[in-house]
Amino acid sequence: MLHNLFMSPFYGRYKVENHKELTSALAKTAEDVEDYYGWNQHCNVQVKMIQDFEFALPYLKPYLFQFSDELGVKLDYAFVDSAWVSCYNKGGFQEVHQHANSDISVVYCMNSGIDFAKFYFIDRHSNDFSDAWIRKVFPTELRDTYFPEVEEGDLLIFPSHLLHGVSVHKSDTVRKTFAFNMNIHSVH
Repeated sequence: MLHNLFMSPFYGRYKVENHKELTSALAKTAEDVEDYYGWNQHCNVQVKMIQDFEFALPYLKPYLFQFSDELGVKLDYAFVDSAWVSCYNKGGFQEVHQHANSDISVVYCMNSGIDFAKFYFIDRHSNDFSDAWIRKVFPTELRDTYFPEVEEGDLLIFPSHLLHGVSVHKSDTVRKTFAFNMNIHSVH
């Protein structure tokens, strides 16, 4: 009998109710914020840091609780610093990265469309198997990249240590996402 050795990576995907209202409020807030040039030197994305995002939480908290329930525990979250809106113009992308100083990352998709960049996860353990295992034994099961289906109004919640990024944006319409990180304050 085969046994899995370690816990597999996971993420939650949820459709935000009243997402058009949330997107409108986020877009209006981002208009009044100057571009941020701190951590985005290895990518091609315009970043707007949002210091006060309390207005967004009533839209998002039900899904944070649902995520916690689906894990089978009650998580008390502590929000980390600020949030940000990422704007991807044609040719824009986000390099593969993780958020080392937080436990949970949240990404909200403000819009979607044809030729839009795609959010993806990278399996940091994909090189645990030789080429023979990948090509011959598990040709369809072993992949190092996973692109979750993401549409306008979708919310992704995942452990912050998961490697993730955004592919090259090929549309003339600016792709926008809202994101923030949290720490797990306590577990019940």
